[in-house]
Amino acid sequence: MSARTALHDLSAYGVLKDRHIASQIAVGLDGFTKHWRSEVLEFASEGGSELRFIEGQYGRGKTHLLQHLRVNSEEEGFMVCHASCGHGDAPFSSLAETYRTVAQNLSLSISGEDVVGIDKILLRVPGEALQKVQRSAMLNATFRNVAVAYARTRTSQNRNHDCIQNLRSVILGETGIRFRFSEIFKALPTLQRPVAKLGKRNAGVWLRSLFNLPRVLGYKGLVVLFDETGQDMHYSKLSLSSRREHLTNLRLLVDQMALGYLNGVVIVYAVTNDLSQQARRDYPALAQRILRVGEKDRWDRLPPNPRAIWCRLDEITNPNRQSPEFYSNLGESIIRLAREAKLSDSRIAEAKSQVDNLASKSANSLADSEVRNFVKKIATILTIKS
Repeated sequence: MSARTALHDLSAYGVLKDRHIASQIAVGLDGFTKHWRSEVLEFASEGGSELRFIEGQYGRGKTHLLQHLRVNSEEEGFMVCHASCGHGDAPFSSLAETYRTVAQNLSLSISGEDVVGIDKILLRVPGEALQKVQRSAMLNATFRNVAVAYARTRTSQNRNHDCIQNLRSVILGETGIRFRFSEIFKALPTLQRPVAKLGKRNAGVWLRSLFNLPRVLGYKGLVVLFDETGQDMHYSKLSLSSRREHLTNLRLLVDQMALGYLNGVVIVYAVTNDLSQQARRDYPALAQRILRVGEKDRWDRLPPNPRAIWCRLDEITNPNRQSPEFYSNLGESIIRLAREAKLSDSRIAEAKSQVDNLASKSANSLADSEVRNFVKKIATILTIKS
């Protein structure tokens, strides 16, 4: 994406699809970025795991934060899954749904190209790495047998299209698959057993295998970024049983991490509501497992292996959005993008003249989406008639 295109997107939407440019214009995240790279990712690279809930209202910058964390995680040698969950998507409605969400959005960057989906990633795995997958005790037997069979069949000279598609559907956890494994055994007589489809009974061990796969393949670990994009604002409309099922699956994930079943896994779950408060009301078993991170000295007082962490986006942003300095820095980062786009000096000067005035107004605004509004205003000044 060009700098000019990025500015037009910022003026229209206030967010960017290009994570690299989004990371370049990040403001107020220097302290947390240092913690993320030197503490969280370092801890994960040694086999630790962390689940972090980050609360921020709609338009505050959660998507931007996740893009920034994705870039930093990729640079540190982690495989990443960034799942943008729209209305109607509920990644924790069941463990099987969590598996499908991660499998479909798992990605790695190869020579600037994003390879997305476990099915496409497996096709890039060299033969010696597949042998490690086949032998790994970190992976469930049915999961690894299906994964290896799909990769080898897809890349073999004697390819059976129906067999490939069936195995692809299985490894992605797709529903509504109508076939029998006996059909695959006829096409692949050397296929190792046992094999199975994703289901309620094996969803937990398959999800664990999927999370552990990056380390088996030689990556430092896996970073999973769930961006609810407003979906959880409808959480309260669900029935109590549905809310509890959602929270139960989150609790199971926390417990899997605490027991050491997920090695080198960091999960960030960006929400628009106070999930810890909802957990206390609807499912205390999860609330008991969430560590509330305070604002002062928050990183110094963490225990060595927290089970789960909850914090507000404003608390990890310094300066935060109540400070005019935050908006001034944000405006300057957008102007730097304008210089890269080689916009006219007069246009840039006009935008600079508006930054301080808009910064003071935005810092005093009570609107939850003021950060996004500010970005759109500055970008609009820069792009109008350009």
